[in-house]
Amino acid sequence: MHLQRLQSFIEIARYQSFTKAAQSLLISQPALSRQMKKLEEELGFPLFLTSRSGIELTAKSRALHEELAPLFTQISHIIEHYQTDGRIRFGSTPYISTYYMNDYMPSLNTIDIFVTAVRENSRELLPLLKNHVIDAAIVEGPAEWEELYASFLFRDHFVAAVSNDSSLADLETVSLEDCLKEHQILSAENQQFTSRFQSLAEEMGYSYESTAVHEHAHSGFVSQGMGIAYFPELMAKHMEYRGITFLPIEGRPLFRDMYLAAASPSAFQRLRHVFGTGSV
Repeated sequence: MHLQRLQSFIEIARYQSFTKAAQSLLISQPALSRQMKKLEEELGFPLFLTSRSGIELTAKSRALHEELAPLFTQISHIIEHYQTDGRIRFGSTPYISTYYMNDYMPSLNTIDIFVTAVRENSRELLPLLKNHVIDAAIVEGPAEWEELYASFLFRDHFVAAVSNDSSLADLETVSLEDCLKEHQILSAENQQFTSRFQSLAEEMGYSYESTAVHEHAHSGFVSQGMGIAYFPELMAKHMEYRGITFLPIEGRPLFRDMYLAAASPSAFQRLRHVFGTGSV
């Protein structure tokens, strides 16, 4: 039985509301409802009654709450007592560390954060978070992580990378239709991006030829005129590649949403204070 579900149950009992409890726990209401359904299945009895004024605890769940609430308060105090150094073990990708976190380093240094795990794909950090190997990370969404505390940070748009010899290189912006007429250089490891790209092309009624290579090789393929690739805008505006021109894509249809995710509310709140609220 997941302690997270029991903690969520205590928050619902506290507020007598799924909506308010979800806001307090920093998760979506559907995710909270799924947690409670699983908890009821594990316990073998219903937890809530619906009334005109909202929700109420059943007699059995009220007794359960009375026994659990003091225990969770005690656990919280014990954890706080042993968190003497306040360090946050952070997981990251080379891209996030170099192009995003660098702007926040003065503030991050004040909260004692250490990057202890680096992965090429941010979603590979999720198992480390859930197993408490790390305390927090910036992870690509969508955020449906019941065991974690998560909040949207920023939308990571992609720009087109074309060879300087391409006829597209003289344009100020390029349409996705024009991009799809070129040979596509796509990621061999980032299947999320490739799937979204394929879905967009299908919606527009386009087919395309492509080569899947490691992301680190994209610039070489493009500079040699072997096709068109897509780079995060945050990276493109900080770097220059010989033989490559970066072009904004009209309508900015290619993007990924990045979230701050943490295994504990304390680490989550400290980092959210640094990174602030998200924006598109």
